[in-house]
Amino acid sequence: MEDELIVRILKTPHFYKKGSLTSAAFRPQRGHAKLSTIRWLDREDPDAKVKARCASIGNTGSNLYWGVAALTAGDYLSESLGLEYTPEEYPGHTNVVFPAAVPHEEPLEGELFVRQSEIAAALIEKAKAIVDPSPGSPEWTIYDSALPLERR
Repeated sequence: MEDELIVRILKTPHFYKKGSLTSAAFRPQRGHAKLSTIRWLDREDPDAKVKARCASIGNTGSNLYWGVAALTAGDYLSESLGLEYTPEEYPGHTNVVFPAAVPHEEPLEGELFVRQSEIAAALIEKAKAIVDPSPGSPEWTIYDSALPLERR
């Protein structure tokens, strides 16, 4: 299980800015302790559905779908985070579970926010960010050895 690939959908500018991933890419929203990801081998079929899901998640507000970040389950577990498989949301959906949610009113220098930012920084160091060369295409266009196309 520790080698299993877990993918996070990236959107710009919220998760990717000035050539780098931001800590927001690997921090739950305030008031939540869960980060939404995809167990790669259990993703939707065909890959055009995965692309549509990426676009629907990434193209929100002023953000645009940009690509994905790949880590292993072990990368998350090594930061003392849990993994909660929830395929009822959509095939492959997995929550990365943080120890606690950061309250909406906690300042940026608050203990929980700082700890989540430290965890996010460690995950960014381990992540392989993969740009989608054609984010507007309805077809899957990311072909990278880090994302094998087989399924379970």
